[in-house]
Amino acid sequence: MNKIQDSVFKMLKKVICDSIEAVPLEDEVIEITTPFIDWKGGTVSIYLTKEGRITDGDQIINQLKSLRVIDEFEVWPFQKDFFYRYQIQKIENSLEPSDPESPEGLLSYIQGISRIPSFFKSNPISSPADNYRTFAIEFTKTGLKEKYTLSDLEVLEFASPRSIDLKDGISIINDFSPKNKNFIFKIISHASASSSAKDQHVRSKVLDPILWKQENHHAYFCAILDSVDDYPPISQNLLGQKADIIIETRNPKEKDNIARLLVEQ
Repeated sequence: MNKIQDSVFKMLKKVICDSIEAVPLEDEVIEITTPFIDWKGGTVSIYLTKEGRITDGDQIINQLKSLRVIDEFEVWPFQKDFFYRYQIQKIENSLEPSDPESPEGLLSYIQGISRIPSFFKSNPISSPADNYRTFAIEFTKTGLKEKYTLSDLEVLEFASPRSIDLKDGISIINDFSPKNKNFIFKIISHASASSSAKDQHVRSKVLDPILWKQENHHAYFCAILDSVDDYPPISQNLLGQKADIIIETRNPKEKDNIARLLVEQ
């Protein structure tokens, strides 16, 4: 290996190794980000429980459901062979490595789960909103039910919109009804629309929190969307500047975070 080859090799080795990070989550779960890229261009993460169980966090199955292709996946004639070649096993809604103690098996598993959604053509709902608002509300209700002992009525109250009256007579809408009335939640949808429509939608959703913050200096803006990567850079920058927290529901564990923000803050 000459100097040029050695330099390129070391560069690639460093960037691949530095791309792997461990992020602690609730219940002593660790999220491990990898250098692999999924079908949407985002990084692929796997999850490691305190017992050592490795899982995709139910992400792939949830993605297939949101793409409305889960039925096609269930009868996919190549599923058995694909799972065998990439050393994947399905346990309920989770995809896990069939040989978690094998380094080569883990690499195959990560590559495999990153590819699965790309094999299916999505069946979007005709509305540019993609029915994401309905999904986000149900996602939130599930989180509230799983994390707290609440009646159906209490869950509905937290997951329902609330009107906020400003001093100048203008009313704005909080997409949820948190216990802390300083919090304002906005569901960001239209992920399947054109770039201009996405940007227009994001701007419209950011307006209410901006108006609320002008009147209430304790206001806290929480944006809920499937993935920031679905939106053009100009929209991502706007959300990054105006939102105090951005929750991506492509991570199933975020439903606990939404529930906590609604009930405990």
